[in-house]
Formats: sequence, C-alpha cells, structure tokens
Amino acid sequence: MPQSPRSRDTGANIFTALEVQRFAARNAFGSFLALVIRRSSGDVANLMTFMRIRHCALRAIDRVVGAMFRGSLPTYLHGEWIWLSRECWSSIYGRYEPRVTKAIASHLRRGGRFWDVGANVGILSLFASKIVGPSGSVCAFEPSPGVVEQLRRNVRSTAIEVLPIGIGNEDGVRTFAAQGTSTSASFHKAVTAINERYTPDQPITEISVVIRRLDTVLAHCAPPSLLKIDIEGFELEAIKGASCLLSSHCPTMLIEVHPEQLALSGGSEKELFERLRAHRYTWTVIDRNVNGLYTVLALPQIATKNSRQ
Repeated sequence: MPQSPRSRDTGANIFTALEVQRFAARNAFGSFLALVIRRSSGDVANLMTFMRIRHCALRAIDRVVGAMFRGSLPTYLHGEWIWLSRECWSSIYGRYEPRVTKAIASHLRRGGRFWDVGANVGILSLFASKIVGPSGSVCAFEPSPGVVEQLRRNVRSTAIEVLPIGIGNEDGVRTFAAQGTSTSASFHKAVTAINERYTPDQPITEISVVIRRLDTVLAHCAPPSLLKIDIEGFELEAIKGASCLLSSHCPTMLIEVHPEQLALSGGSEKELFERLRAHRYTWTVIDRNVNGLYTVLALPQIATKNSRQ
C-alpha cells in the first residue's frame, strides 16, 4: 500500500484515501469470491457470474477515482508523487518498474542531471525530476510522434526538457516505424511489429524523424550523471554514438537490453557488453522481464567528479 506523501498537497492526500479504499474493495471482493467458491461446490456458472460482478465493480471504483480529478491524475512512485495524463494513469497505478525506480533513487541526487533516452510517456523523467529538484535537470528523448504528444502533456508543468528525436550512431534523418501511441516502436519495422498485436487498431507507419548521437547532444545538454536507455533494441547504436560521453563524463547507466530486438537491429548482446567493457564499465542485471528483456546497471570503474554530482 502506498505511503503517505511527504507533501501536504490536498489532491495527493485525497488520492491516498481513495487508493486505500480501492485496495480495500479489491480485498473485500476477493474474500467474498472465495466464500462463494466454497459454497458453490464448484458451480462454474455461479463462479463466472461473480467474476463478472467483481470485474464490473472494480472498473466502477477506478472510474470514481478518475472522476474526482480533471486532466492529470496523481500516482505514488517509489517515494515520490507524480501527475500523469488519464490515459497513462490507469495502466501504471504506481507500480512502474520498481527495481528501475529504486536504482534511479539510489544513483541520482539533488542537483543531478538525468537523460531519459526512450522516455516513453515520461514516467521515469517525472520521477527523476522530483529527485534532482530545481537545481538539477532532466532531458527526455522520444522520437515517436504519438508518444511525444502524451509525454508533453505529462511534463507540461515541469522543467523537463523534451527532445523529440531518436538516438543512435548517426546525425541526420532516419525512417522510423511508428505505431500511433505504441511505446514499442523502433527504427526497424520488424522490431515494431513484435508488439503490434497490443495495438492492432493502430497501423505501423514509416515516418522520418531526426536522429542524433549522444555525443552530439552534449553540445546542447549538460552531461548526465545518470543515463537511462530503453530504445527497443537500438541500445547498441546509442552506445556506439556515445564514445566521448562515456569516456569523458562517465555517467552511471541504466540500460534495458532487448535480445530479440537487438538482433533484428543488427546487433548482439555480446557486442553491447564488449563496448561497455571497452569504456571501463562494470554491470549488474537488476531486473528481468518474462519477455526476455532485462535491465542492467552499468557503473564506471573510475568515477569522475562529474559522475558523482
């Protein structure tokens, strides 16, 4: 159950009470359903009826919570309150990549700088901005137009800088296989198609987007103390284009590795980790996904003054 927020924001306190009620309702329905199952002696018809009732009741609870707020809705994420647009809130509900958020909280501090490469709708950017505060900075990179629209809505009342560009090992314009608001789009159509079934009503459309190397971005943004990369198999290309950044500024990194997508993009896990080793990084797997994805925390062997900020 979420803890009480550290702020005295009225909306956040209301949400705490509503969230408690929501979870209490879920537990109550779960207990009620267990009782029904015991008394029905395995009556499948009764079981299915009560399952439908439970589903409808929980949806109604969610709607009541949502109706109390307009525009953005609050959610509690590893010790911090952030506000999300309605379409993002219902799917996240405060439990977004807990091991990754814990790593961000451990390796980022007030006044730090966070680069969110593959920012998606901005959840981790919002979380990081709470940690670094007004003296720090957050840059969110996201090339997919449909996702950028949601990202901008989520961060509009913050100082987060949105850069609607892709990251790779070249500077120019490149074809991007977008799929509406899908957060699994990529520079390779075959990669985007892997998760196409989740948004079947949104066709894959090849568009042109700006792509930049992270070394090039250094001319525009202060170097990060923590760099997160989650770009659907293009992580190797991002590392290739960050030689100066990694050698000169040594940021701590969180990299989500997509083995299948990486292979479809012409890379491999072996080459990715060889690159990290060449830049004198060590790494630890901190999270694994049932789909074969995993996240590594990469630390520079020789910390610089910049990486400790």
